[in-house]
Amino acid sequence: MYTYKLTLLSPLFYRSRQDSGAAGATVTDTWIGDLAICFAINKALGITHIPFKYTSNKPEYEDILSIPVVTSVAVPDSEPKRTRLYDVATNFMSEGYPNMPAIENSARTSMKNWLKRQGIEPGTEYTFVMAVRDNYMPPAQFTIRLGNMQETLALCQRLPGNAKNLTANLFTLKHVFGHESIQGLEYEILERPSQQYVLAHEVDAAKWLSLVAPYV
Repeated sequence: MYTYKLTLLSPLFYRSRQDSGAAGATVTDTWIGDLAICFAINKALGITHIPFKYTSNKPEYEDILSIPVVTSVAVPDSEPKRTRLYDVATNFMSEGYPNMPAIENSARTSMKNWLKRQGIEPGTEYTFVMAVRDNYMPPAQFTIRLGNMQETLALCQRLPGNAKNLTANLFTLKHVFGHESIQGLEYEILERPSQQYVLAHEVDAAKWLSLVAPYV
C-alpha cells in the first residue's frame, strides 16, 4: 500500500452536481473519485488495455479488476479555492449549416445553450491511497489526466509512510469487489453525492485494504 499526493497543475472541471442558481449550471465537488483515478492511472501509465465499447449502454466498472492498481478517493488537504464562474456557450451550427430543429426546440427552453460551470484552482493538493497486486511497482512520480474531456493535468507523488485513514467509496466495494454489506466498517461521515459514489470518510486504511484483497 502506498500513499500519494495529487497536485492539480491546471484547473479541474467536473460536472459533479447541478447548481440551483441557473439552468445548466454545474459545480465541481472538492473530492476526486477513486474510479476516475484508477482509469486515469491505467491510461497514463499504459498498464492494461481497456478497449472503448461504442455499443455499451452503461459503464463497466468491473474493468478496474483488470488493472493491478486500486485507489481510495482523493480528498483535499485543505478547503480548495474555486475558479471563477465560467460561461460556456454551445453552438447549434452543425456541418456548416443551422440545425433548425434544434434551434426551434431551444426556443421553448430557458437558454440551455449557455452553460455555467465552476472548477477547482490549480495548485490544490489531495491525498489518496493506492493498493497494488501482481507485484506491480507504481512510479514514485507521474502525471495523469482528469476532468471533463481529460483537460486537467495532475501530478502524483509518492509520500513516505502509509496513511492511517482514508475516504472509501462504498459503491466500488459493493459493485466491483462484491461486498454486499460492509460489516464492521467504521467511518465518521457518509456522503451520497451520486449513484457511483457513496463516500465513507475517516475509514481505517488497514480495514479498507482487507476489503480490496488481493490488492495489498
